[in-house]
Amino acid sequence: MSFDSYPAQMQSALLLNNTPGSWKLIDQVHTNLFKLELPLPENPLRSVNCYLVKGTGRFLLIDTGMNRKECLEEVHGDLRKLRVDVEKTDFFITHLHADHIGLVSKLAGDSGKLRYNPPVPGKMPLTPRPAFLPEGS
Repeated sequence: MSFDSYPAQMQSALLLNNTPGSWKLIDQVHTNLFKLELPLPENPLRSVNCYLVKGTGRFLLIDTGMNRKECLEEVHGDLRKLRVDVEKTDFFITHLHADHIGLVSKLAGDSGKLRYNPPVPGKMPLTPRPAFLPEGS
């Protein structure tokens, strides 16, 4: 029986990943939409999520996780389990935080397209703000 012929709940159960000290789940959120949980050891966030859309012929990874060895290993392992060719994967970055954009340079090859939300003026500056604002600002 092929993986895709199992109901969504069974697919999630089949994708359990036994890592030392924990169980991790790739969760099928909807048809062809998967949530990948990437670990952040020694970080108050504990984990970060990215999402994978399986299309016909290409894939879309929404956010990539932090630029950390643990995240890179986990995302590569998850993509293998889901039979995703990273060379046929495009990337969508929701916003410019390190836990969303960190691995894009390591994952996006020459064949992947990169898309992102434009920054909202005053909300997500592309340049760093000054550490101290002038008095009266």
